[in-house]
Amino acid sequence: MLSKKGVSEVVTVILIILISIAAVVILWNVIRPMIKGTADSIQSGCLAMDLEVTSCDVNAETVVVQRNTGGGVLAGIKLSIEDSTGDTEIIDCNQDEAKLKELETKTIALSDCDETPIILANYKVTVAGVLASGPCDLSTTPATCVCTPDCSGGTGSDDSCGGVCP
Repeated sequence: MLSKKGVSEVVTVILIILISIAAVVILWNVIRPMIKGTADSIQSGCLAMDLEVTSCDVNAETVVVQRNTGGGVLAGIKLSIEDSTGDTEIIDCNQDEAKLKELETKTIALSDCDETPIILANYKVTVAGVLASGPCDLSTTPATCVCTPDCSGGTGSDDSCGGVCP
């Protein structure tokens, strides 16, 4: 006579294998969209791109941007301008002057950007690269804008930095 005990052990092993396979399939269907969404949002060009604002001149209304080593084709830049109260304005500079090549430094006139912001002394400016696929994150090191007083108008005149000439 055949032992039914041996058959039940085989059925148990097969059921455990089938339950394990089903669990892996369910888990994969839950996790895969999360992994794919995260991978799609990462832009490899942004990881390699290194931009920084080296100076900001209030009088000339210019920002000097330097592109360091790293690949990626730059379609433009975004400037983040933070005032003394912490309010931030982001402007697009997608014209040819903003398309820096690797190891290149350019002076960007704010009047050439999509919007012309008002900058004052002690404002902080950071930069983000814009690829054809979209913008990258802002640089982490801001440049502080400086203003050189102009007292050519004489005593009591506006010094063009928000003060009055002595």
